Amino acid sequence: MISLWHNLASAQTPDSLEIAQAESTPPSLPGPLQQVDDIVSIVATVGAILLCAAWLKNRKDPLENSPQRPNTFTAETVGFAVVGYAISGIILTLALGEWNAENHVSIRSQFVGIATQLAAILICFVLIARQFEGGIVRFIIGTKPNVNKMASITGLSLLLAIGCCPVILQGTVWLVRLFAPDQDFPTHATLDVLQKENQPFAVVVCLWLAAAVVAPVAEETFFRGILQPVVSSLSKNRWLGLFFGAMAFGFAHSQQPHAIPALIFLGILCGIAYERTGSMLVPIAIHSLFNFKTLIWQALSTWMTTIQPAP
Repeated sequence: MISLWHNLASAQTPDSLEIAQAESTPPSLPGPLQQVDDIVSIVATVGAILLCAAWLKNRKDPLENSPQRPNTFTAETVGFAVVGYAISGIILTLALGEWNAENHVSIRSQFVGIATQLAAILICFVLIARQFEGGIVRFIIGTKPNVNKMASITGLSLLLAIGCCPVILQGTVWLVRLFAPDQDFPTHATLDVLQKENQPFAVVVCLWLAAAVVAPVAEETFFRGILQPVVSSLSKNRWLGLFFGAMAFGFAHSQQPHAIPALIFLGILCGIAYERTGSMLVPIAIHSLFNFKTLIWQALSTWMTTIQPAP
């Protein structure tokens, strides 16, 4: 949902930043960071293969005995959330339309996006308070929270996300290059703003908070918390709801089409984590740490490039 309004409002928000950096030739990380990424990717890929092998051997449904999340969400709930989000985007775009100074346009777009995300959270929470048994608190922490289970699933899912998503991204870029050698890969607006020199400290803090907190809460609340259970209920199939939510999440980020497969994978991980724990805290934590890692890597990459002596 968070990116559906982007093409109209030009409010590119700071979401799912692991896939952000890409140009006509996607840039590489400084050596030490790339080595860490490579090690994590190898470990995560091997782990994913072992998990798949274990599932093929046991043939046990990972979603079996998942916690129940009693609610009265319907297709109208999804529609109301999407329409409310779109209207919020229109109002905020018009309200900030006078902020057109050339050096402020990209920052304005970021803040329109952040404000629209906050509006989306409010709309979703109003719906949840009315339609989820136990209200917002039960929606967030789950009906029967198991801290150890939540922590282990969060850690495993995060490892798979930060390890496998870059591999999927690079594989997608390679396939695109194979059939369209001149294809350009758009950069992420948030990192574009953060990479500019002399940005006000308040702007940097707001963008970091938006990427690491606001975007994960808004997106996971809608895609995993509302859309996924609605589709599951309509289809009587939790896996169908999970995959539909992940696909919608990926394709909602159409401003970076080469990143869609990687984001679908992230959505699947978050969806499984939500189903297994019944707590919205878990997919939010996965998504938040996923974005935070990219922000740290971007800051370190910029710093290492700055201190590197000229040849």
